[in-house]
Amino acid sequence: MAKGVAVFGLDFSSRRFETASDYVKCLQEDAARCREAKKPDKDGESEGVTEVVEKIREDLAQCLHQLKTKIKMEDGKDKYKEFLDELSALMAEASILQTLIRLMDDLDFEARKDLSFIFRVLLRSSTGAETFSVAYLAADFDKNEEDNCLVDLLKNYHNADSASTCCGLMLRDCAKYEDLAKRLLQTMKRSAESPPEAPVRQADIFTYVQLPQFDVASDAFSTLRDLLVTHKKTVAAFLEQDFDFFFRTYSTLLTSDSYVTKRQALRLLGDILLDRNNYKVMTRYISEPEHLKIMMNLLRTKEKAIRNDAFHIFKVPPPPSPPSVAPLMPSPAQVFVVNPNKGEKIQSILLKNKAKLVTFM
Repeated sequence: MAKGVAVFGLDFSSRRFETASDYVKCLQEDAARCREAKKPDKDGESEGVTEVVEKIREDLAQCLHQLKTKIKMEDGKDKYKEFLDELSALMAEASILQTLIRLMDDLDFEARKDLSFIFRVLLRSSTGAETFSVAYLAADFDKNEEDNCLVDLLKNYHNADSASTCCGLMLRDCAKYEDLAKRLLQTMKRSAESPPEAPVRQADIFTYVQLPQFDVASDAFSTLRDLLVTHKKTVAAFLEQDFDFFFRTYSTLLTSDSYVTKRQALRLLGDILLDRNNYKVMTRYISEPEHLKIMMNLLRTKEKAIRNDAFHIFKVPPPPSPPSVAPLMPSPAQVFVVNPNKGEKIQSILLKNKAKLVTFM
């Protein structure tokens, strides 16, 4: 970073801060200057990245780095909790973290990592809706389900760069909390079903897991996986309520041209269907012909790993247990063909492919 460079008559290169209020004020001012610099001129055109704009971004990055360093240095000291509580309350009051998430494009890689670190520390250490906490993020979401911090984190996958992976870390930390996971699952449906021109469509995680950029797609899939396996009862309720939407959309992953996408999707599908909490979901899934057709097609692929993963989806439950007995989950020896409740269409598909299935087995 250049030293002693003046911007608007002020020298920001050697700024030093002590209190939580100092840091929040600095971030507010730098973020405001950054937003102002990005505004188009009277002709509707942006000036681009000028020396002044670059200096503003450096100042913002410097402030984030100093705050991260302060948090690390104070860890374990007597007033550490007091400092974090004050910082968290001020951050929530100013909505500064959401503002910074929206400015990810203006941050370099190190600044993005610093922002991710600060976000995650505050989320883990704070409680109550008046601080930057789970309750705060949940309330923020409930105020506007299409314009909130969680949606902004998902939208950053659109950048397809380091902003995506830094926001992915923040999203997976959010997914650890059931209240936030529920809202992220709601966003999953709302974004996928919105028209292409709707702003919330940019939060569609199913689009991002299929991006050609391997690192970004893999990170998005890690987020999707965490959302679908961490809070099992919440996920089971979501899948039962929105079964048609979810599996219609999920099928696009299973039929993707990408080997990696298909492989990851098959493995996650197996984990979902074989989870005891998803017993009802599994029995419904294997009763629908369209899902069987997808698996049959995957059994015909050239890739052996895909064929093996697809074959595992043929596992089904034994005959229904009495209501008082918890359902037994399938064993590796039990395959789709022995399901006692097969419908006529399912039986027809299996009979037409009998020889191929016997050969595969």
